[in-house]
Amino acid sequence: MVGIIENQSVIEGSVAKITQVPDEQGYYHLQVKLEHSAAVGSLPNLAQADEGTLILIKVSPQQWVSLSAARKGLVSCKVRKAFGQVYFMMGNR
Repeated sequence: MVGIIENQSVIEGSVAKITQVPDEQGYYHLQVKLEHSAAVGSLPNLAQADEGTLILIKVSPQQWVSLSAARKGLVSCKVRKAFGQVYFMMGNR
């Protein structure tokens, strides 16, 4: 059994690809080259191990509205790592 570690990171990266999730109306997947990450408070920064690689960030419709910079190729936001190189957006910086 794998233990779940509560974590959050503030990340910055360049957007490689944006796709709308076909089965979930309004949701997006951002494929991002993770360039930098930082811990949020005392929570572990699990994103640090993925710096320099492509990660996938799942974004809700409400969060998508606030990501206008992502459409220009950049992203800076707070995320939670789920598994592998898959993350969920938690909010803006």
